[in-house]
Amino acid sequence: AHQWFGNLVTVGNWSDIWLNEGFATYAAALWRENTGGPTAYHAMMDQLDTGDFDGTVFVRDSTDLGHMFTHTTFNKGAWVLHMLRHVVGDSVFFGVLRTWVRNESSRPATTDGFRRAVEAAWGAPLDWFFDEWVYAGGRPAYAASWRQSAPGQLDVTIRQTQPGRTFRMPLDLRVRFPRGDTVFTVQDSLATQSFQLPWQGAPVQVDVDPGNWVLKAPPDSSPVRPGHQNPG
Repeated sequence: AHQWFGNLVTVGNWSDIWLNEGFATYAAALWRENTGGPTAYHAMMDQLDTGDFDGTVFVRDSTDLGHMFTHTTFNKGAWVLHMLRHVVGDSVFFGVLRTWVRNESSRPATTDGFRRAVEAAWGAPLDWFFDEWVYAGGRPAYAASWRQSAPGQLDVTIRQTQPGRTFRMPLDLRVRFPRGDTVFTVQDSLATQSFQLPWQGAPVQVDVDPGNWVLKAPPDSSPVRPGHQNPG
């Protein structure tokens, strides 16, 4: 991984060092997925969330060595790629990785260049994603509640409870109905936001981001129940 994302693909500035170290760390998780399946992959991503991601992935001061070689660069850098994969989908994501190595092997790589490459493949802007996950710090904390608001309609309300700014992310909601589970993906971006989902019988539980695709604050151990709010 370091041969490809570190030697062949060389950054144009030390500020972009996560393009080497984050990619190499994430490649190890992809190897786990290849050899052990999705469970092994997600287990490694869980291990990479060391909870000590100070500062930003992009190192603005390229002389700040103390900031440059930390878990933020290596592990959060890997998490940025993990989340980006979920945002754009596997087909776009893995296609970009292949073209990225091919195209960047002959020129210095930059974070903006990587963003533009993904945008070109996905067909939509991603400045919002890079602004909140690469150029800024922090993580969201979610609390959810639900109720039946009308016949055939389930209202799920998501609150972002972290201090400061809110995060814009696609968020999976797994609703456990008596006849089985259904996963809905909503676009969450506000401090408080409600989503209308089809009612399929009285749900017994709502899980926020059950696949752990978002670098969020640790969830409460209890399930989300009607009218209750719980971190997730």
